Formats: sequence, structure tokens, C-alpha cells
Amino acid sequence: MSIMATVENDTIRLPADVHLPDGTRVRLEPVDARQPSRGWPAGYFARTAGMLAGERMERPEQGTAEQREEW
Repeated sequence: MSIMATVENDTIRLPADVHLPDGTRVRLEPVDARQPSRGWPAGYFARTAGMLAGERMERPEQGTAEQREEW
């Protein structure tokens, strides 16, 4: 599991929706905020889940691939 936290006045602030049981051990790895982040933005799936619910989707005819000479 990976959680993005923020340090404020020497205190580590976890996102409000993160709850860890007492006694949980964690490893901290500082991340350079000037570097682009890797992976999905925080909360991405919670914000986008179900966005297309109820939308009718159709896959159009794909046609055929060109036949190429074997080599």
C-alpha cells in the first residue's frame, strides 16, 4: 500500500480517509514535490468511479487488417 502524506511543522498529516490501526509500522520515503508524480492522482478512482454508468456503448465494426507478406 502507498499513501501520500504531507509534513506540516514536523508533523505527518495523512489524508482524512486513511485510518491505520494503532501499532501499524510505516516506512517513510521523501518525495521531491518538484518531480512529476507517478501513478494515479490521489482520489482519482473515487472521483471517476461510475462516471459512465448507464451509458450505452457500442464497438463499431473493426474492419479487416491488411494482409502482409510473410518474411
